[in-house]
Amino acid sequence: MSNKLHLTLKYAFAMEVFFTIICALLVAIEYFIGSGALTLKGTLYCMIVFQIPVAVLVVRHWVRLSKDPFIN
Repeated sequence: MSNKLHLTLKYAFAMEVFFTIICALLVAIEYFIGSGALTLKGTLYCMIVFQIPVAVLVVRHWVRLSKDPFIN
């Protein structure tokens, strides 16, 4: 596995964990402020919406690593 791919996968995993934690916090806020019931629809929408910034950030990271002359 190339160094660029390895670094990008590590970055993608870190971003996925970060946005999953944010989504969990939003679901917890929905639970406590709402009627005390978790909705699957709200949780799935949160996860789907947060996949967009993950994809954008990972692509930007890949492009930046492509321009780096010190990465293989």
